[in-house]
Amino acid sequence: MSMYGHDHAHATRFSIWRERGGERKLVYEDFDWFDPTSFAYNSVTDNPQPDRDLLLPGASSGILDVQTDDVVYWECEVVNDSEVYLPYRNEALTGEMCNIFGDGIGGARWGDNWGGQGDSDGVEIPIDEYEAR
Repeated sequence: MSMYGHDHAHATRFSIWRERGGERKLVYEDFDWFDPTSFAYNSVTDNPQPDRDLLLPGASSGILDVQTDDVVYWECEVVNDSEVYLPYRNEALTGEMCNIFGDGIGGARWGDNWGGQGDSDGVEIPIDEYEAR
């Protein structure tokens, strides 16, 4: 499995957690919107640990198994230092987005627990409601 975040120029941090049985574990963190880091989750790759103080990307190591009752949360920290509202749109400098992408192997089908736009808790929001927030 591999995974990375996609955000735009005003984002300063992208974080992903997996929650299992009420326990939330940070599995990915990156600080570079322009060149996001993609991490592999397998039995041979040793990913670096993220460091927020030094703004170094990192991820958990080992196989990242996502089971049926697990929840994946993601969050983008966005600093709007512009003079305009930043809507959710595909404009790197005048819009923002907070999407998670990844590749995996297993029984998941397209659309199973993936897709939609995430709010700060990673909850799926229809696109028309997202722009209203």
